Amino acid sequence: MEGGRLRLILAVLCAVTIVAAISFALLVSGYHESVGQAQAAHVYHPSGGIIAAVWSMLFAALAWCRWQALREGSPEGRNAATWITALIVLCAIYPLYTNGLRSAPLGFVGNLLTGAISARAAMIVGKVSRWLVVAPGAVIVWLVYASLLIVDQQCWW
Repeated sequence: MEGGRLRLILAVLCAVTIVAAISFALLVSGYHESVGQAQAAHVYHPSGGIIAAVWSMLFAALAWCRWQALREGSPEGRNAATWITALIVLCAIYPLYTNGLRSAPLGFVGNLLTGAISARAAMIVGKVSRWLVVAPGAVIVWLVYASLLIVDQQCWW
């Protein structure tokens, strides 16, 4: 099996494993029940199933982006892959800093930090290929939505 294809398979497996591990941890911790009660008052908040589906697509897109950047074989491609890897790690711990710490302000700051890393990653991967900007761009869109939900839940406006 050629190296690029093996890297893609490993990246996808890694992304799926991260999503499965986070989903299992949230299920065991009872997180979905507490969110379900909070969402009853906010009808436009997505259900846990929708959130899991979105994150699964985001992780798959980031894995694809990293694979494409590494496939480039250039120093710019390796640099872009490093930034995407950092973004994947931040996204993997997203449930911890948004709800695990039980602090809306910390969750909001975490969203801002992840958004900043996403923006920087988008700028760097854009040097490799304009199409690669889609993955970190999608993370930014989701983070904006999630941040607006935090602001709404906390009645900060």
